[in-house]
Amino acid sequence: MKRLFRSISFAWQGLSNAWLTQRNFRIEIGIALAATILAIYLRTGLTPVLICVMVVFASELINSSIEALVDLNTQGVHPLAKAAKDYAAAAVLITSFGSLAIGILVLGPALLERILSWL
Repeated sequence: MKRLFRSISFAWQGLSNAWLTQRNFRIEIGIALAATILAIYLRTGLTPVLICVMVVFASELINSSIEALVDLNTQGVHPLAKAAKDYAAAAVLITSFGSLAIGILVLGPALLERILSWL
């Protein structure tokens, strides 16, 4: 049990550090909160939204980890280091665009219906 709490403590430190140092992580949290609130308001179901949020958060944290390791082990600009960082950033971009598409498919019809009902 002690190991579990220790592991959770390390993970919490990672989340705290990401919040403090990673601007994109903070932006993604804001977008996630907005999407979650919108899903609750529209009563569309939270499951797809929460899955997308967790995938984007995880990909951003993995990206930040890769960037930190590359920076630690590379002096100056190296083509392979740049490639590794670019690949990790591309993974975040893909999960973000995929989540946006899912958000539009899940929230879009209910949002459009709500907007049209006001007109």
